[in-house]
Amino acid sequence: MPSHQELFEDLIAALSSSIGQELPIEDGICAIENQIGEVVINIELPESSEQLLLHRMLAPVPAQPDVREARALQLLSLNSHQMQMSGHWFCIDPDGQAIHLMTSRPIKDLEVGEFEKMAENFIAMGSDLSEILQGEEIELINSDAIPNEGIAP
Repeated sequence: MPSHQELFEDLIAALSSSIGQELPIEDGICAIENQIGEVVINIELPESSEQLLLHRMLAPVPAQPDVREARALQLLSLNSHQMQMSGHWFCIDPDGQAIHLMTSRPIKDLEVGEFEKMAENFIAMGSDLSEILQGEEIELINSDAIPNEGIAP
């Protein structure tokens, strides 16, 4: 039976073949960028883990304290709506500078087609949420309004 690392490398190789682009793995992470150089997905198998992680930055943490607090409460609320979030969740990076979208799956039973669909769905969801979050922040800054409802993923 192949190791988790070998499974990870096989999935990345299959995805590389599928999209016709070499996807390097650096420091245990495969980062895929869009046409303008923004990372749209990081695919990671943490050392000694059997959980495959997909993650990406969605938006910077708002600079204004009241907007930042409202955004944090909004995202925490959305994390509890896993039906809407489809197994994804929001988090803040360790430096507190950016909002990230994440999901994970055990790698041991993940088939290539399932993995490719998972990555495709993650990229689409991340792109949509990034636009929504950034658009909302621009509106909030311009209107001085604080959100009292969550965004709909």
